Amino acid sequence: MNEIRCIYCLNHFDSTDITKEDFWPVSWHINKKQNTPKWIVPACYRCNQAFSKLDGKLLQYFGLTLNPKQGTFTHIAQKAVRAFKPSSARDDDKDKRCRQNNLNNLMNNIVPAAKIPKESVLPTFEPTTQYKGADGVLIARDDIIKFGEKLVRGVIYYFYKQYIEKTHCIETFIGGEEIEDQKAYDVNAAIEEMKGFSQHLDKYLNGLHTVSVYDLSSRSDVVALGIWEQLKMLAFIQPR
Repeated sequence: MNEIRCIYCLNHFDSTDITKEDFWPVSWHINKKQNTPKWIVPACYRCNQAFSKLDGKLLQYFGLTLNPKQGTFTHIAQKAVRAFKPSSARDDDKDKRCRQNNLNNLMNNIVPAAKIPKESVLPTFEPTTQYKGADGVLIARDDIIKFGEKLVRGVIYYFYKQYIEKTHCIETFIGGEEIEDQKAYDVNAAIEEMKGFSQHLDKYLNGLHTVSVYDLSSRSDVVALGIWEQLKMLAFIQPR
């Protein structure tokens, strides 16, 4: 029986134990058309399930920050709101309990606007004048970074047919954030610089824009991610 590697944990599995994973989740797509292409990669069941939970949690929280009146994001924002409404559940108690748990967890992560440090607000997610004084929702930075690293592994496998081995690490930064003494990364500027390399790759799929410079002979490879043109990340793949 053929063995296939999971792109995330890098372990080998029988082909029957490998799932086909959309590393850019369909639920995050801004276009609801059924015939939208998918970027499929091999993932073991355990990694697939773990990332599915992470994808769903982040989508719910980020979905609440979107303007439901902006047509591009209407279905995502509405879906996020429904995830916290027990009354939107299907006719089974398990679904109602799940949505109630979502709501309970959300209430524990709501922060009044006056108590939110400016440096803690994600770039491009600042309150607008229209919603000035609105409450904020806590989203763990580690979860965002894990999501970004997942996308990076997907990009490298799908477009370059390479695994990011354990000999290398992925250092990911959220565009515009400042951490301790590190500079704030301007992802847009980095993308323009990367486009100056002849071997750069520029791809877009339904809300995810990725630009990468990846060369196995290089000591440092770079992947830029733009999610909905709002959440932007820059990842460096380097030897340990």
